[in-house]
Amino acid sequence: VMGEVGKPGMYNLGWDNMNVLAALSTSGGIKLKGKPKHVAVIRQTGDKVQMREINFDALTAKADLSQNVLLQDGDLIFVPKSNKIDFFGEIMPIIQSGYYLKQITKD
Repeated sequence: VMGEVGKPGMYNLGWDNMNVLAALSTSGGIKLKGKPKHVAVIRQTGDKVQMREINFDALTAKADLSQNVLLQDGDLIFVPKSNKIDFFGEIMPIIQSGYYLKQITKD
């Protein structure tokens, strides 16, 4: 599992839960900067590479089980980065820093 997840890495899943939901849960879930509507499951079969796009939002919010693809050994799940701006994580610290700097340098 790679990309915008909590703990990217290789995971061994039991045969009874080898699916996208289990893999993403095991890897710490999709980060705020991830694009849950465009999760890619990449599989190599012989000399061919197949890619299937998964809408993780549809799986979790709408219970669309067709999005919970069964995985095979060697499958790669990639969560791409979105262009979202995290106001509280990225913008607020800058605003706060400016405020504190203004208070420190105030006469």
